[in-house]
Amino acid sequence: MFIYTTMTTKKSPISRQIFNCINCNYECCKKSDYEKHLSTRKHKNTTNGEKIQQKSRQNLECKCGKVYTHRASLYNHRRSCDAVPLHRVEKHNEPDIIKTMKNEIDKLTNLVIEVSQSNISLHSQMADLYKNSNLHSSGDVINSNNKTFNLNFFLNEQCKDAMNISEFVNTLHIELSDLEDIGNLGYIEGITRLFVNRLKEIDIYKRPLHCSDAKRDIIYVKDENKWEREYDDNVTLRNAIKTVSFKNVQLVSEWSDAHPDSKSIDSSMNDRYMNLIKETTGGSGDTCENESRIIKKIAKEITIGKI
Repeated sequence: MFIYTTMTTKKSPISRQIFNCINCNYECCKKSDYEKHLSTRKHKNTTNGEKIQQKSRQNLECKCGKVYTHRASLYNHRRSCDAVPLHRVEKHNEPDIIKTMKNEIDKLTNLVIEVSQSNISLHSQMADLYKNSNLHSSGDVINSNNKTFNLNFFLNEQCKDAMNISEFVNTLHIELSDLEDIGNLGYIEGITRLFVNRLKEIDIYKRPLHCSDAKRDIIYVKDENKWEREYDDNVTLRNAIKTVSFKNVQLVSEWSDAHPDSKSIDSSMNDRYMNLIKETTGGSGDTCENESRIIKKIAKEITIGKI
């Protein structure tokens, strides 16, 4: 924006035009200089800044005439301003939105309930299937020494009168000589030998456990009057090993009473006594790993192919 005025002097009545740019606070007498000023960056920046400010002010002006510097303030004003139609402030009907959301939540809830009930039913069916087919696995038919026989028939018919594993370990009698074998051979070899020797004393069809595949350690154990396959954790067989090991621990004090010198620290019998305590309580190394090695050794001795 510019204005120009006429100046007269006392000496001369000649009038002179003055070009004035209010935005930039610039004055000149020549039009050419003024036009040159209009093309400068300073003038353009100043002019554009004013336009942007005016445009911004227009955007933040309500129809009622009130002007705000922040959009949030303008929005809050419009919600209570009579000059603004209600539909421009509230574009949606809140009750309808709440109703729609409630319907969607109800549908989702029903879907979750249906899926949950289906999963429960599926788990129940799988559990029943597992119980019914526990013995009908790939090991049902075994080839050994050119002889083929059915594992299910062997266990449930021929070995139907076999003792339970709990009965086997509870009635297992341990001699002091067995305890000394554990001290001499070590925990793994000693417990394995004790198990295998006692199993071989029992009729084949009365034994509480059989192995159908020694390479993969597939072992079947009779517990609670039914045959079950042991899996990777071998829980039942591990518990049996722990029970037999504890029986040996209880026998250590009896061995010490039979050898009074073992209580003397300076005697060689005391060294044997301390070794017995060590081996009967699991020997050296990880107990769980030692039990796994015992299970592998037992499996090789009770494989059905050796019957």
